[in-house]
Amino acid sequence: MTDRAARRWASTRSVLALVLGVVVLGAGGVWLAGATDRGSVMGEAPRTAAAQRAFSTQEVQVEVDESAAGELPGVRDCGGGTPVLEPKVITLDCASSGQVASGITWDEYGPGEATGSGEVQVSSGAGGAARTSFPAWLRLTGPKRVDGMMAFTALEVTYKGATPTGEAHKVFTIA
Repeated sequence: MTDRAARRWASTRSVLALVLGVVVLGAGGVWLAGATDRGSVMGEAPRTAAAQRAFSTQEVQVEVDESAAGELPGVRDCGGGTPVLEPKVITLDCASSGQVASGITWDEYGPGEATGSGEVQVSSGAGGAARTSFPAWLRLTGPKRVDGMMAFTALEVTYKGATPTGEAHKVFTIA
């Protein structure tokens, strides 16, 4: 009986090892498939108007009043319009209306630079249905006179965690 029990235990271990191997390979395949989907998300992002409608419940943006604000630079949406002081939403990729920084809270907002934090929104699917966001620190730099008004020209984004493409820092031209 001892030989029979040992053979049964050996075959049971082999079956358990085989099942465990299949489960691990299956889970790894699902995880890798999701990683490639997450990587393609960075190229597709919400359209500017759609993103601003989605986050329209946030605080109202204040436009620059040059007589009251002096030379305090604002942010122009994709290089157009009147600069906005302390915006809550900034389009990061104007060429494709790609990534959008939203939910921005400013720690400091001065004439030389502004620093704060928010989330970089990206999406995939029709109409930006599947949204993904990445918390980030934001820094506006490069104030210049554009069309007679002071505006920041660059936004540095430093991600607080991992992104699908592995980027930790990126600079966007915003004017």
